[in-house]
Amino acid sequence: MLIDPRNFDRFNMILTGVVVPRPIAFVSTISTEGVVNLAPYSFFNAMAYNPPTLIFSSSRRAPGWADKRKDTLANIEETGEYVVNVVVDDIAAAMNATAAEYPADVSEFAVAGLTEAPSEMVRAPRVAESPVNMECRLMQVVNIGEQPHAHGLVIGEIVRMHVRDDILYDGPNGLRINHEALRPTGRLAGNMYCRTDAVYELIRPTYAPSAAVEEPGQSNGNGAGAAIKLYGAEWCPDCHRARRYLDSRSVAYEYFDVDGDDAAQGYVKQVNDNRLIIPTIVFPDGSVLAEPSNAQLARQLEG
Repeated sequence: MLIDPRNFDRFNMILTGVVVPRPIAFVSTISTEGVVNLAPYSFFNAMAYNPPTLIFSSSRRAPGWADKRKDTLANIEETGEYVVNVVVDDIAAAMNATAAEYPADVSEFAVAGLTEAPSEMVRAPRVAESPVNMECRLMQVVNIGEQPHAHGLVIGEIVRMHVRDDILYDGPNGLRINHEALRPTGRLAGNMYCRTDAVYELIRPTYAPSAAVEEPGQSNGNGAGAAIKLYGAEWCPDCHRARRYLDSRSVAYEYFDVDGDDAAQGYVKQVNDNRLIIPTIVFPDGSVLAEPSNAQLARQLEG
């Protein structure tokens, strides 16, 4: 089917059905009169690391009301502050309870039975039951569309982040988030949500032309054989994997799974002794296949 969004009935259901799963920003704000508001938004994402930037989109008008602004957007534009709380499965039902359009003088914390926790840098409270709270200051609101479907794209900088200790673990290069412990809730279309704790890993390929050297005799018929030099490796005893560096600044890296701790530690030693390189295939379009199998690794170690 070919769809023209401008004249397709209920296109929003198609759009929200394919851009999935979406994280949910559980946004807490406080009005200039001191009334606390809490509402969920799934048109939400992280946009930058420096400065740490979040975005979410809110409609300007509250559906079902004759002439009522969305409390969240109104409060942010008036105060310039808010908190984004992460929605996890344990509080998904409470989050859903806040999704109705309540009067402006009603606090959704009370409606959902959630606990207000004080923030450090902003006036708006945090959701105590959420394992992650991001205190934000408004950078900009970008107007999108026209009434009755006008939206405000809220762009904000994270000025403090609160993370519950039990969802953190020590990774090879610092603290990481354990997503199986976090259990973030995913938003689908309509009334549908999903769990996101079934995870798997794909190693991102790295193209490092400055490190590529010719190695005659390696080819699969699709292009010239080559090899990528390794610039060091380290062993991660917690995750039982080797991490290998693909550039001299230790910026580009990838993990490599080896059967058995002894074999993996031997692999790390070979890399650090500069006796091991990654076999690769360079294709005519410039793409590189650089992920040797355990069998290839075994042949290298034997050699």
